[in-house]
Amino acid sequence: PLVEKRGRFGPFVGCSNYPECKYIKKEAPKETGEECPECGSPLVEKRGRFGPFVGCSNYPECKYIKKDPAKKKTSRKKTTARKASGARATRRATGADEGAGTLG
Repeated sequence: PLVEKRGRFGPFVGCSNYPECKYIKKEAPKETGEECPECGSPLVEKRGRFGPFVGCSNYPECKYIKKDPAKKKTSRKKTTARKASGARATRRATGADEGAGTLG
């Protein structure tokens, strides 16, 4: 029999005989009421690797995905500055290294 379970991605319906049976009942995609501009099939809301998206119900024949104008990619600036740590940083800050290693 199928039972409702909780997983790391939320609740789902799966077989009570797990791990021998790994059947999971998938949710039907929700229709958005819009038509695909490429093939005329209805657009549906699906869940993908990067979260929910709206795509054509005629996949894989039609691979149309509706772009979401509200989402913008944020550019992350990489910093190259490294934090100084340990005794070196202390010596540099205090000037203790100056003149070290010279004789006379």
